[in-house]
Order: sequence, then structure tokens, then C-alpha cells
Amino acid sequence: MAFLDTGRSGLFVIPGLVSFKVRSPLISEGLMALGVIMLCWVFYFFTKMIFDMIMLRDALSFVPGRLLVIAVGTLLSLSMYVVLRAFWGRSVLLLSVLVVLTSTITAIPFSMFNWWMMVTFSTTDQPMLIHTMIAWSASVHLFFAQSIAIVAFLYARQLRQREADTVHAEKSLRQAELRALRYQVNPHFLFNSLNSVSALLTSRRTAEAERMIDLLADYYEQALTAPQDELVPVRQEIDAQLQYLDIERIRFPERLEVAVDLPPHLESALLPTLMIQPLIENSIKHAVAEETSRVTIRIAVSATGGTLIIQVSDDCDSRGDRPVRSGTGTGLQNIRNRLETVHGDRASLEAGPTRNGFSSTLTLPLRFREAAE
Repeated sequence: MAFLDTGRSGLFVIPGLVSFKVRSPLISEGLMALGVIMLCWVFYFFTKMIFDMIMLRDALSFVPGRLLVIAVGTLLSLSMYVVLRAFWGRSVLLLSVLVVLTSTITAIPFSMFNWWMMVTFSTTDQPMLIHTMIAWSASVHLFFAQSIAIVAFLYARQLRQREADTVHAEKSLRQAELRALRYQVNPHFLFNSLNSVSALLTSRRTAEAERMIDLLADYYEQALTAPQDELVPVRQEIDAQLQYLDIERIRFPERLEVAVDLPPHLESALLPTLMIQPLIENSIKHAVAEETSRVTIRIAVSATGGTLIIQVSDDCDSRGDRPVRSGTGTGLQNIRNRLETVHGDRASLEAGPTRNGFSSTLTLPLRFREAAE
């Protein structure tokens, strides 16, 4: 009989018979401990059987007696586990003393039961004290080894629980950091959009203002109701930004052009959500809003090796030297912080002026949904 634990919920399988799920962590741990104990006694049984087959003619006749001894030994081992578990979490010194005491004391009734089996089912006339001492000296090592195995099992269980708690805490912390960084983006966009609506109403462009409000409502409805996944497909992210650019195109109908280069095989590649929006906002703020000529915002996605490359750039039709962009750099730093949170040092952002505009390049690991899961 073997027990297989596949997680906190406690899924146990008895090969060839049945599988069942235990939700109580205490019961789950007890069944796993029983599995460890049974493994020790199965090993004991086979070693005894090999010895009997070598030394005795009718070795098979001893099988029922051996099984009965193992049943009693299993109960004693479980009692030893209960004692060790009751004092778990105390000092190492106390635990070490308990290991010695429990294995020493538990071996006594086991040895006496062995004597009773010999008297009842064989012709031995060996005194109980002598036989018990001999059997005790042989079995105390077995129970000592089992107590060590139980302690190792409890430590492994505790370590795995702490690792699971640590992973859960780190994941929760990372999600909190990502949410905080994301919420730095949305208010900024909402502020600009409401200013645009106000400007349209002031200039009596009511139809455009109503259309912008409708688009803004649709955009935020999707943004707020969509799953708050850490990573989303590139296609989904770009579609969201195209919706955002539709809103901005109402403000600048004659000056804003959008071009997207997304190969079909990279549409399902993953990147952190709302990662390219600050880059597009920078182009709107520093290029489209400040220029009188047409500005083209390009979103280009490519891959080389195991790296996903996303470039967001703006090019103005006018020629000549471009002024150095001013700003606090909050948006770019926001992106770098999020990249570090999600991908560590495997992702980066490079940004700088070009001949007729500005370009930002994201590089991050090329991942797809199946591989990420």
C-alpha cells in the first residue's frame, strides 16, 4: 500500500483500489505519516522473509505470524508518531530526547509481543526476560530509525508548507506591486481624456465629445471587467491601445496616424498588461499635441531567438532638429519597475530621440500561454 500526496488538498491513491481526497491538513499529514511507517515495516517484512527462506525450510509458514507482528509494530509506530507530533515545535534538544525515549520504550511491548508469539506458536521455552532483552536489542534500532524517519517527514512537511506560504506571499506582494504600478497609469489617462472632453464641449464640438465619452466608457468597461492577469497576449494589448488611440484621434483628427506591424505568429506572445500605453501616451503628449504636422505612431512587434521586441515610435512629417523632450520620466520608470517585477533582469526598456521623433524599445522573454502555465 502506498499513499501519494499531490498537494495541500491531500489526494491519496491506493494503487489498484481507490483514490480519495482529504481536505483536512491534519488528516492528510496523518495518512502520509502512516504511509512512511508502512514503508518501513514492508522493508522489515521482506528482509525477515529473505532471512527465513535462507535459514528455514518451512519459511512460508511464518508469514501469518510475521504479518501479525507487523500489524502490532505499525500500531506502536503510530503511537510513537502521535507523541512526537504532540511535542512538535519545541526545542531541538527536547525533540532529540523524545526520539531516544520513544524508540526505547516502544521497543519493549514489541519485544514482549514477540515472546508471546514464540510461546504460543512454537515450542520454545526461553524465559520471557531473556527473550525480551534479546528482541529489544534487535528491535530498538528499528524503532529508532522509524522515529528519525518520522522527524524527517515532519521537517519536510513543515519546510514544504513554509515554501508554499513564501511563494504565496511573494505572489501576493508582486500582484500588489503590479496593481499599484497599473493604477499610476489609469488616472493619468482619465485626466487627459476628461480634459479633451471639456475642450470639445467648450468649442461646441458636441458630437465628437459624445463619441469620445462613449469610447471612453467602453474602454474603461473593458479595462475594469477584463481579467486582471499579470500577462496578456500581444494582440489583446494592442487592441486595447488601438481603442485608446481612437479616443485620441477625436482630439487630433488631422494629425494622428497609427501603424501596427504584428506578425500573426506573435499575436499570442505574452507581455505585462498596459505595458505599452505609457509609451503611446508619451507620443501623444510630446509629439502629436505639440506638433502642427502629421505624426505617425508605429507599434512594431518582432522576435529574435527567445526575445520579444516591441517598439513604439513616433515620426513627424516636418523636418529639422527635434527639441529634447521634457518630463519627469515617471511613465518610463513605471515600465522599468514593472518589467523588473515580472521578469527580473531578463527584460529592459531603451528609449531615446530619433531624427524625426522618439522611439522606445521593449525587450522581454518570448513566452506563450502554454509555456507560462
